[in-house]
Amino acid sequence: MDSTANSGATSAGRRGLVICDSLFEEKFWCERVVSRLARRLAAAGWTVLTFDIYGYGNSGGDSADVTLTSIYEDIGAACDLIRGKGVDIVSLLGLRWGALPACEVAARREDVDSIFLVNPVRKWKKQFMKALRANVAGQYAIFKKVVMTREKIIEELLAGGDCVRAGYRMNNIDGYLISKEFFEEVSDAAFPDALPGNISKAAVITIPEKQASSKASVDPLVETWNFAGADCEDIFIADDNAFWINNRIFTSDTPEFFSVMERLLGSAGDIPSGTRGGVPTIAESPSCVIDGVREEAVTVTSPDGYELCGVTYMPEGGSGEVDAGSDEAKAGLRMPEGGAWNEGFVFTHGGLIGMNGAFRFNTRAARRLARSGYPAICCDTHGMGRSGGSIENQEQRVLFRDICAGLFAGDVHSAALYLKEKASVEKVALFGVCGGAITNILSHSTYEDIDESILLSVPVMLPSLDYGEVRMSEGFAKFYLGLYLRKIFNPVAWYRFITGKSETDKIGKSLNVALGGMIRKLSGGGRKTGTDVAAKKEVRGGLSVSVPGAGDLQFNRGFLDAYSRITGRDGRVYFIFGEHDNFKYEFNSEFVDAMPEEYQAGIEAITVEEITHANHMYTLREWQDIIIDKCMTWIALD
Repeated sequence: MDSTANSGATSAGRRGLVICDSLFEEKFWCERVVSRLARRLAAAGWTVLTFDIYGYGNSGGDSADVTLTSIYEDIGAACDLIRGKGVDIVSLLGLRWGALPACEVAARREDVDSIFLVNPVRKWKKQFMKALRANVAGQYAIFKKVVMTREKIIEELLAGGDCVRAGYRMNNIDGYLISKEFFEEVSDAAFPDALPGNISKAAVITIPEKQASSKASVDPLVETWNFAGADCEDIFIADDNAFWINNRIFTSDTPEFFSVMERLLGSAGDIPSGTRGGVPTIAESPSCVIDGVREEAVTVTSPDGYELCGVTYMPEGGSGEVDAGSDEAKAGLRMPEGGAWNEGFVFTHGGLIGMNGAFRFNTRAARRLARSGYPAICCDTHGMGRSGGSIENQEQRVLFRDICAGLFAGDVHSAALYLKEKASVEKVALFGVCGGAITNILSHSTYEDIDESILLSVPVMLPSLDYGEVRMSEGFAKFYLGLYLRKIFNPVAWYRFITGKSETDKIGKSLNVALGGMIRKLSGGGRKTGTDVAAKKEVRGGLSVSVPGAGDLQFNRGFLDAYSRITGRDGRVYFIFGEHDNFKYEFNSEFVDAMPEEYQAGIEAITVEEITHANHMYTLREWQDIIIDKCMTWIALD
């Protein structure tokens, strides 16, 4: 929570804002923008609360236990908490999936008098079924066919079944499990036909997902509510990026949206005197114990002086409240089977998604490892997630070039030093996926007080800076074409292809790469080298970016240098790839095969594993659990 004296309040009382996040991975794409909005409003005098609902982010619980009812209760608890901070009247901001729950809570509470919604998801059941489409598409990679249609998943779910096929839970969206109770509530979920009488100010804000200069018509919710007598403003923002989706632009700043929110809160109406009434109280603590793990919000200072937000996960013993680094604390920590522990884990991310990791992987792994006796820390790097510092909006591939050059290596080292001091561990192992993995190997090679690295889906190739360049190795191209060949007699697949709903650019690229590889082999030619492409300017989400050309993908020499330095000093590295990960093919073809001497020079210090069926970011928790088990086995071998 960001809280300051409320300079925007009337003499009659104080107003605060509770931000209701979206669901699934959308929630995490919103996190950086939400954090910056909260700080900007707090600096202007507002009290703002951002929070993770149960089963999400840093909160306890599991997504399988989330229901609409639990979301309503969590938002209500957030309102109670901010009221306990001296707030008299609450405004609610609902983002996407968070819009409908915000409306429901507003109708239940007399202390909420204004509500603002951003691109609200209207037809929940329809959107749920649309979101399940990616689940069905992913089944081709696992089973080579569709084993459960969306309709079959829902039918079995509602009948009380577990939706398990070959050990995989199929009732998930982006890896987040959907319960029977949640779907039943979703099926009946709908926005009200009229706003409750206690709402004096409302607005629906639309930020187009694709570039648009003007809005075609009045928002249907606005039209319905105003017809019923409400005062609901219809706001269209053309110049900001749609920050809840993963597109080409890394979005940290949405200046027009921020300005709109300042105006709306400033004009939400006077707070009548005597409306404070009874002030609810709710227990709060800087730390908590969840399933034998003490979790605590911490702040780490980066080498450049940025305040990095993180969470530590400490195995909980029976020694009571003592300093974590003391001998008494160490004696109270629960030890793993087979003897004392002396190692901790630092979980990193490559930017964009935040400390919890994609699909909440970091949080789940940190908790499991801490329960087994290994302290851990998850931390946002500077300018990312909830941490301080600023990284301005930019083309993602440009940002990843900086990450591949060590942009966050110093931040990771600071987190490692913090964990060593706090938990009194002798060694730390870095754990990260994709951009987090390349950050880890660069940090590990630079700082000798980092001991080991666990690198998942590490990129050995620099990202192309040409918009038209689709990243694809020859091995992945053949795998990808195989997925579509299995659908060759599927009329639905042909319909999607003809109507342009399939990934036609990737299909074309895979054909080009696979055929090009065959031609080069027949002609005896080698791999195509990089060529320069002229720089170009494009506008995305209101951002004009100048993109230097890079042509073909290029090998990252920084990766090779880091590999050589670490293995040269007997540092251990654990490489893990998904079976169906493009980066696995690149690692094998561009490093293992292309540089056999360099690879073999460090062979004694490395372990390479492949996770069957897994994709690049390990969406499903089954893959995540296998990796966590393998990591604990690998650590124990030292």
